[in-house]
Parts: sequence; C-alpha cells; structure tokens
Amino acid sequence: MIGLVIVSHSERLAQGILEMIKMIPNWESRVRIAAAGGLDDGGFGTSYEKILQAIENSASDEGIIILGDLGSSFLTAELCLESLPEELKSLVYISYAPLFEGALTVTSLAVAGAQISEILERLKRMAVATGKLSSEAPQEISVASSSKSALVEVAIPSGFHARPAAMFVKIASKFSSRIKVRNVTRGGDFADAKSLVEVSTKAMAEKGELVEIVAEGDDAKEALSALRELIQSKLIELENTAIADAEVTREEIAVGNRRKQEQVTEARLLFVGIPLFPGIAIGKSILLQHNMYEQPFHPTIPQNFDLKILHNAFETLTKRLHSRKEKIIQLKGKSADYLAAIYEFQISLLNDPKTFAAIVGGVSSGLSLTESVNRFFEKLEHEFENGPSFMKERRADLRDLKMNLLSILTGMDLSVGKEKLSSDSIAIIKELYPSEILSLLEYSISGLVMTDVGPNSHVAILAKMLGIVSVTGVGDEILQIPDGTNVCLDATSGRVLVEPSESALRKMMQKKAILVGKIEASKSESRSTRTRDGKRVEIVANCGPLETVLEAYRNGAEGIGLLRTEFMFLDRQAPPSVEEQAEFFQEVAELSREKPVVVRTLDVGGDKAAPYIQIEREENPFLGVRGMRVYKIYPWVVKQQVEALLRVSGMSNFKLMVPMVSTADDVLWIRNFLEREFGAMPVEFGIMVEVPSIALTIRSVLNYVDFLSFGTNDLTQYILAADRNNPRVQYVYDHLDPSVLKLMKFATEEAHKVGKWVGVCGELASDPLAIPVLVGLGVDELSVVPKLVPNVKAIVADISFRECEKIASHALELSSGREVREFLSKAFN
Repeated sequence: MIGLVIVSHSERLAQGILEMIKMIPNWESRVRIAAAGGLDDGGFGTSYEKILQAIENSASDEGIIILGDLGSSFLTAELCLESLPEELKSLVYISYAPLFEGALTVTSLAVAGAQISEILERLKRMAVATGKLSSEAPQEISVASSSKSALVEVAIPSGFHARPAAMFVKIASKFSSRIKVRNVTRGGDFADAKSLVEVSTKAMAEKGELVEIVAEGDDAKEALSALRELIQSKLIELENTAIADAEVTREEIAVGNRRKQEQVTEARLLFVGIPLFPGIAIGKSILLQHNMYEQPFHPTIPQNFDLKILHNAFETLTKRLHSRKEKIIQLKGKSADYLAAIYEFQISLLNDPKTFAAIVGGVSSGLSLTESVNRFFEKLEHEFENGPSFMKERRADLRDLKMNLLSILTGMDLSVGKEKLSSDSIAIIKELYPSEILSLLEYSISGLVMTDVGPNSHVAILAKMLGIVSVTGVGDEILQIPDGTNVCLDATSGRVLVEPSESALRKMMQKKAILVGKIEASKSESRSTRTRDGKRVEIVANCGPLETVLEAYRNGAEGIGLLRTEFMFLDRQAPPSVEEQAEFFQEVAELSREKPVVVRTLDVGGDKAAPYIQIEREENPFLGVRGMRVYKIYPWVVKQQVEALLRVSGMSNFKLMVPMVSTADDVLWIRNFLEREFGAMPVEFGIMVEVPSIALTIRSVLNYVDFLSFGTNDLTQYILAADRNNPRVQYVYDHLDPSVLKLMKFATEEAHKVGKWVGVCGELASDPLAIPVLVGLGVDELSVVPKLVPNVKAIVADISFRECEKIASHALELSSGREVREFLSKAFN
C-alpha cells in the first residue's frame, strides 16, 4: 500500500478531491488516502493536527506522499515531519506537483502496480513542468532479492501486439509482484506489465524479437513462469488458424483497385465489389454514417463534470463488451476465439486505471470530456501508427472503442441512420466496426454494402460468420444515393444495382428464389452435386476440431476436403500422443461413415509455431522451414500422424495430403520415408499444390501421387510475390489473376491425362465469382468452410459446365485480376 495525504486550505476542496480519487476503480487495493483540509474550526487554512492525523491514518510500509495546494500547506506539512518518529519520517515524501493532477497520478499509477520511486519521478516531472521543484527526491530504490527476470523470444506468428498484450496484462494483474516488460531487441523502455496502455505502446514486439520480463515480489517466480508460457505457446493458437478458418485472406482493397460505377440499361447505376457472404438481397437503401467522423461533434457536457459520469460510462461499456464477447464465442470455431480476443483487448484497455486517469487529467487541464477522450485515443492511435505493421492494423479496434465510449457519454448513437433500418433494408456504409455489425443483426437487414472495409478485416470475418449477404469495395460514389432507393445486391457476383429496371428486378427476384430453395435443399442432404448439364463436382468442407466436422455434415457436405490437424499440436508444451490423435481420427471416421476425408499432415512453420518443434528464426519464414520441410528435421511428426491414422477402424475412406511440397525430390522423400516405416502406402496419397515450382513440374510427380489439391492462398502470394498480410502490396494480391488461373489449368489438365483427381481447398473455392471459372477449368472438388457448403452447392447446381468452360477460357486471356472480376460480374448478372 502507498499512503497519500491531500493537504488543502479548504476542507471542502480536500474532501472533493478525495471523493473524486475514490472513483478510480480498485483504488482501495493499493492506496490509503487521507484528507487534511481547512482549520480545526472549518475555516480557511491548514491545521498541524489534521495533517499529523492524516499522515498516521495513511501510514504505509511503501511510503507516504504528501500533496498540497498553496505554499503554507507545505510549510505546515514539513513541521509535522519534525515530530514524527524516525522510522515513519523516513517513509514520507512531500511533492510540489499540482494537487489534483498529482493525486490522480499517484492513485492511478499505484493501482496499476507502479513502485513509489516511479511515482515520485513522475510527480517530479509534473512539478518541474509547472515551474515548481519537488522536495527531497527519494534515493533510487535498488532491486530486491525477490526480483526475477527472464528473456523470452516472441513465438506468436504476427507478433506480440494488441490482443496478446491484453491477455498478457490480464495474467500479470493476477500476481501481487511488481512486473515490468520491455522489448530488448529494439532497446525500448520498461512498461508496467499491468497497464495495457503502457504495454501496447512501449513493449510491442515482432515474432523472433526478445522481450525482457522483470518481476519483484513474493510470487515473482510464478509470475515469470506464467507470462513466459503465455508468450511462447498459449498465445500462438490465437493467431495461427483464425484467418484461415474464416477463409478470408485478401488484405485491404487498394484505392487504385476500386470498382467504378457503370452506366447500364438494367439499372440507373451499377457498382461492382468483392462478395463476402454469397446471396441475393432486394430492398431499400439506408445510409449509415458516423457522427464523430463525418461532421463536427460538440456534445453538451459541462466542464465541471461529476466524475461518476465517466465512471458509469466505463462500467456500462465494459458490460456491453462482455456481452458482445459472449455472443461471438457462441458462434464457435477458431475465428470466434480470434474475434473474441478483440473484445478482451478493449475490455483490458478500458479497465486500465491509466485510461481513466488520462481522460480525467485531460479534463482537469481544460479540455471538454469528449475532447479529452478523443485526445487520449488519438495519442494511442499515433503510437500504434508508428509501431510495427501489425499494430497499425489494430487502430480500428481503438476507434471502435472510442466510438462506443463517446456514444454512452453523449447519449447519442454515433451510427446515424440505424433507426430507419428494417428487414427489407440494404445498409450502406463507408466503414463499419465489429460492435456495429453485431447490432445490425437486431434489425434483420436484408443486405450490407461497404466501401472501405477490407475483405480481411474483422468486420469481413464477422459478416461471413454471421451469414450476412454482403459485398465490400464498391467505391464511395454509392454513398451519394438517397435513402429509400431501390437496390438489388447480388453477392454471388459482387454486383449492386441501384434503381434496377422492372425486368432486372424480376430476374433478380427469380434468381433469389431459386438460390434460396437450393441452399435450403443443400442443407438437408449430402447427395452429389452436379451442374445443370451433369458435370459432377464434389462440394466438401475444410475442417479442424470435431465441432466443425459436425457443422459441415449438417450443412450437406459430401466429405472433408481438408482436415487440419494443427489444433491438436498447438497451444501446448508437448505434442499429442498417438493415442490422442487416433481417438480424434476415429471420431471423424464415425461421423463421416463412407464419405471421403482428406487429412492434411501437420503444417507448422511460417505463420504457425509449436514450442516443442524448434525452428531457428528466419528472415522470411514463408520461404523457410514449413510444411513438409519440417518433417526432414522432425520425422517423428509425420510418422506418428500416419501411425494414428492406421489405428482407425473403417479408415478406407481416409486420404493423406502433405503441405508445402516444392519439388519432385520432396515427393519422393516423403513417400519413401512412409513406405520404409509402414510398407506399401496404406492410403491414397496426395499433395497440396501451393508452390509454383511443383505446379510447373507436375508431370514429374504424377506417378507418385493419387490426387492434387490447390492451396490457392499461398499459391497466389508466391506467384505474384505479394505477401497477403502486407497492406502495402494489397493491390497486387488477387487469386483471380490470370497467372494463377493459367498455372491451375496446366496442372489440372496434366493430372487428368493420367486419371488423377484435382481439388481446390483455398479461399478461391468459396469466392462466388471464381466458382464458375474453377468448374470451367475442370477441377473435381471444391472444399470450403462448413457455413458456405450449401451456398457453393447451390451455385454449382445453377451453372452449366459448357458455359463455364467458355468463361474460363476467356478469363485466361485477360490481363489482370481486376479485369477478370469485372468480366465475371457481367457474365453472371
């Protein structure tokens, strides 16, 4: 505990400050506060007896800080020190920092876990800034023998950033020890490990960088152990499979790649964007806007506000964030866990005492409450902007939190237009936040059109998870149409028709009725899918944990085209036993019965890591040791997986697929290894085609494999030399680029010549615009996330193979992904 004595010439002022300080959450856990205001008879002045009594009431082993308002308050306090016993006198410090701001600083820093030496140093800087000098500054406190430290290499694929930081702070706060953390690689300053504000602005680190954690206190050893494990393993799973699970990998849409509006006969205006969740919506446009971003914002909150206003707003928003987090978790899956972590980050930031203290401090310096809130978050956004690349992507989470806080404080819904929404509305907005898309569900809107939301954003992932018919990237011109305009949204092609003609409207309504009917039928059956002219295309699912397998079959999947196994290996200190793996495979077999199941062997390295599979730090992990390259260093990994698979009863429908194959030598090595260990290849054996080199030399391996499956996410970024997670090259990455399609056509034709089947398990398989092209290229199987199985089945059943062949042939002759998309949008209107 730290003692704090507030000395003022006015009893009313001292008590007022005391009451305001007590509004800081959890103040009583770290601060013992006493007020000494006015004379004994209640008059204006300072009382020796009151100050002495306040010092005794606030006595603490860590020390007592005295703050005063006018010069005589310090003189009286110094007189009191003379009469104190030496053991107590040595613990008292007088600070000349401003009274109100100083009291806030002491309390908020103490609650956050700061040592008294750190607090005094902060007060000294405040005193100097106001033209005063602090009294005798304490000697630097040496590190106690109970102090422990550890250097930890960050293993989290996307780095130690906002969401992992929130979990780090949450764990650190459970320990009584003083804990601090810093980025050693960058030579940064220490951050208070119990303050998300400090950790997320001072201690962020990229994968492979070193962070130092220092803990001082009785449970320092336990704290270090827990935090080390958190950074090295437990946080890894959060990042590894979230985006892949949602099948969203294209980054923010570049301005130069916006689709322009077109003049057409079927509607007054036609916009073309990127589909998120396929479907057709017909309704009236409603434009949604953010007051705080679109126009000046001057709420009427008095300057001398009651601190309870802010405290209550924090409490209300915290409850809302917890509620939203629970709704996301109920959606289940890795993407749900990933998105729930956004709210965990926001909750932690909101509950950080330094957030509250900073906003109150801004008001005390003369800002309005809303100006102070904006100033605080703008400063944080600036810190994120100047941080590592992964921090820049988290700024939307900050803006979301700020928007919601201001909404509560002002009593205004900052998303103007929602009150007009109904079940036949097509919501149109420039930028949307995760909290808003959840609230849109309450209105059961027909569809959603966005202009500035990237297909890899949190909102895009949510739109897919929630099944909202939606497109993005249509261009800002659509924001000019008036509310109540007739709009047809075709999210199977990405087209938005504004004021459609009567014939276009009838055509769209017929298409919607057919699509809805087919989707509903697809959910209740898993019979084979064929095009209108009889071409067989298997529609299977990408799965991981057992619940995703269940969802796939509930939605009519004809099998499992990609069974990920990483979830069994990550987020743990030791690998799963053969028995544990066999038990999972057996459960999948019982659910699948005779349906085909393609098991992908462990795919770690690159963006996925496991603590017991040590891979040296690499400058470019995506071009390093990943996929099957790991097996050459750790052969037991693939050996145990196949051994577990062979223990499954009724596993004749199982197939084995190996990731990250680059050359014919890779194929021969893995096949020879498995045959040495298990004799003749016991199951069908295939490879993922995700490296251009293996696609170009596919003839050399076709005698050794039974099937191919295109991993189009990696294949696209390797062909175009564009990291799909790098916003600076976002305009380059497009899996419909003709170069990608031509390579797929070549490998597919070569495989078919020798009777080998070909599948697609990347994001391309679920892109509504791409499906006709893939069918036209002749692929035999499309594997998508479970939720999209019925939609993809319905799309395939509604197209003609012969027409698709012509369309694919024309697409191959175009010069860019943009041209391909525009052509396909017109072809399937």
